[in-house]
Amino acid sequence: MTLRYYPPDALVAYPITVWKAFSKTGRLSAGGGWAAPRPPLFPMDGGRHRQRAFRDALAGLLPPLHGFSPTLRLADFELHSWIWERSAVTKMRTLMEERLSVE
Repeated sequence: MTLRYYPPDALVAYPITVWKAFSKTGRLSAGGGWAAPRPPLFPMDGGRHRQRAFRDALAGLLPPLHGFSPTLRLADFELHSWIWERSAVTKMRTLMEERLSVE
């Protein structure tokens, strides 16, 4: 949900449309206390998820506003199909070059 509120011109080093699409798959961890309330800012059910989303938004949006490079993000859903292949180093290098060329 947080990604929907990013400004359209936000400088990020990951494909935000891909991440938005993945977030709609519902593949989030609900057990193990990961969704427990986190007072004082997130005292509701799902508080921990909301807290992490808030922190991720700050980490994603603030660096470029202060003259730093955008936050680079890689997710398991982007890597899992090839990370153990022999060509993984080449694929990772290509992915990193694509992500780091946003500036």
